Amino acid sequence: MVAAGLPARRNSREVSVIDYALGVGVNLTPEYYGQIAIDRSVPYDFLEIDPHDFNLTEPVRRTFSEIARRYPVVLHSTTLSLCGDAPLDAGQLGVVGEFARLVGSQVYSDHLCFTRAGNLNLDLYMTPAFTDEMLHWVRARVETVIAATGVPFVLENVGMIVGQPGSGYTETEFLRQVAATSGAGLQLNLDSVAVSAAAVGRSPLDYLQQFPLDLVETVAVVPKASMNPALRAEYGQDIDKSVLEMFDAVMAGSPVERVMVQRRPGDSSAGFDGFYLAVRDIYDKHRG
Repeated sequence: MVAAGLPARRNSREVSVIDYALGVGVNLTPEYYGQIAIDRSVPYDFLEIDPHDFNLTEPVRRTFSEIARRYPVVLHSTTLSLCGDAPLDAGQLGVVGEFARLVGSQVYSDHLCFTRAGNLNLDLYMTPAFTDEMLHWVRARVETVIAATGVPFVLENVGMIVGQPGSGYTETEFLRQVAATSGAGLQLNLDSVAVSAAAVGRSPLDYLQQFPLDLVETVAVVPKASMNPALRAEYGQDIDKSVLEMFDAVMAGSPVERVMVQRRPGDSSAGFDGFYLAVRDIYDKHRG
């Protein structure tokens, strides 16, 4: 699973479950976890998992109890539909809280978007209109999430496919308002910055400078191979180069110390390991 050329983890000792996840971690899907549970050479600083990928059977509990003894674990989901109009799924949030207690997670994140319209599940994360009404709606929903899970909540930006007519804020102004007033942190997804930049006719690096980098708690770095297929087909040309350039700028211009690299089924080990090494090199250049 891990190429021989990858460096050792920054913190190679067995970690306490109360340690905070810092450094360069990886978001993995279920097929990778059996190996991580038994392989002590995996170099990632922390792991990010979607609790809804798993049923909390006794074997799963044992696997993640073992993993959590050696790696900080943070939680991330994709289907909360925070900006949607349907009630938040209490059962879904209960699973997050239970998983957080199992692995000692200190972070839970999802997207600043809606993923459902009525009874229709969408294939893309959709940005809302950036209005005062939506800001109040998000604040209330964030309070619900934190109360239901007992875990600090972090919101991840998603790419605007088109501009948002009728908005009272730009995307970046809205993100700053959310972070300043809702109690949620920010997770900056860099390929989403590239998508939004295209929607407003700006270069990714130029558009990035408008984001509230001082408030970012986590950076999500997604290689081309892990992008949504539709977005990859439309925006994927040179996306890895663009994402790494933006990541270098973020590390130079913000205090963030937690970085997550996404890996998805089908990503070749060699291709992913090369991208992960490039991210680690940039991280270490700025953080030492």
